[in-house]
Amino acid sequence: MSESSLKGYFRAVFGEDVSDHLARPRMEKAEALLREGKLSVLEVLRAVGFANQRKFSAFFAKHAGCTPREYRRGG
Repeated sequence: MSESSLKGYFRAVFGEDVSDHLARPRMEKAEALLREGKLSVLEVLRAVGFANQRKFSAFFAKHAGCTPREYRRGG
């Protein structure tokens, strides 16, 4: 099976991309850390395995509907 076929099959069965499926636990952890308020956004993104702040913010916004800073302020 080709990679594109597998990705299409995964999306058809689970209703989301593989990358979104794998990122969900990381984003849930990021939400929890941001709610706690003990770590900066930079520390949170590193704690959940991101190195790039733009990519983290984009993934987070896709998951939570707002940026990490907005989420921290109450969404």
